[in-house]
Amino acid sequence: MRVVDLPCLEHTAVHKTGASWMASLAEAQKNHVKEFVSKIKAQSELSPNDSPRLAGFVLDTFVLAMNDLAAEFGVPWPFMTSRKRISLCTKTRSDAELEIPSLVNRLPAKLLPSLVFNRESLPIFLGAARRLKHARGILINTFKELESHAINSLSKGEIPPVYPLGPVVICKGNSYDVGSSQINDYKDIMQWLDDQPPCSVVFLCFGSWGSFSVDQVKEIAYALEQCGHRFLWCLREPPCKGAIGEIVSSDDIKRGLKLQMENGSEIRKKVKEMSQLSRKALMEDGSSYSALTRLIEDVMDNIAWHDCSLLS
Repeated sequence: MRVVDLPCLEHTAVHKTGASWMASLAEAQKNHVKEFVSKIKAQSELSPNDSPRLAGFVLDTFVLAMNDLAAEFGVPWPFMTSRKRISLCTKTRSDAELEIPSLVNRLPAKLLPSLVFNRESLPIFLGAARRLKHARGILINTFKELESHAINSLSKGEIPPVYPLGPVVICKGNSYDVGSSQINDYKDIMQWLDDQPPCSVVFLCFGSWGSFSVDQVKEIAYALEQCGHRFLWCLREPPCKGAIGEIVSSDDIKRGLKLQMENGSEIRKKVKEMSQLSRKALMEDGSSYSALTRLIEDVMDNIAWHDCSLLS
C-alpha cells in the first residue's frame, strides 16, 4: 500500500468554525487529490499492463464531500433520493424517541451528540448521510457476530451494500506496529500496559469526536478514583462549550465498572466470547474475511463493467 501525504494548507484555506472545518478541509484538498489521481490514471492509460488501475474511491465519512471526484473520473456513483425529512433540531430538544433501523431499541433524541443541536453543524451531518446513500458500498470496522442486528438492518432497503471488515487491528510487521517510530510517543504507555496483570486495566476511549462537559469529566474521574482499578483514559477537550445532556453520576459509573471488572461476571464472559469471535471473523471463511472477498469481487466486477462500457 502506498501512502501519499497531501500538501499542508494555509490557515486561511480552512475555516475552522464548529463542525464545518472538516468539510472545509476536504473542499480545500480536492484539487490536490484530483491532481494525484489524474497522474495515476494517465500512467495507467500509457502502461495498462504495468500500472495500477483506478477502481474507485474509498472515502472516510469525514471527507464525503470528495464524492463528486469519483463521478468526474468515471467511477460509477448511483443516485438515490431521500423521501423523508425531519426537524432534528426540534426533536433533540424534546423528550422524543427516534426509531433508528440499526438500533434494537428506540433512541432518546436527547442522547444524540451535542453537535446536532447546533443549526450550523446539523446540515453537515445530514449532508454526509445523504452522500452515503449515493455510494457503491459502505465499509464498516465491525464484524457480523458483534452487531448482527445493525448489519442485517443496513443490508435491506435503499442503503448501499455494507461490508463489515473488522476488527481492523494493528499487526506486527506493518508501519504502525508497537516498535515503529510512528508511535514512539506511546511506548511508555505500552510498556506500562505490558507490566499490568491480565484483565486488570479499564480503558476509556470515546472515539475521535467523543468528549464531555467539565461536570461529566469530574464524575468519571471520581468514579475511577473510587473503583480501585488501574485505568487508561483517552480524554479530549469538548468540540463545543456547554454540552447538552444529562450527567451520569459517579455512582452509576462506578457500578458499571464493578460489573465489568468482576471476575466471572456475565459482561466479562461476553467480552471474552466476542474477542474469540473477532479473531475467527478475520480467518479464512470467517465473516469479515468473506466480506472482504465479496468487496474485492465487486470492485473487479465494476472494473470489468466499466471496460465493457468504454468498448461499446
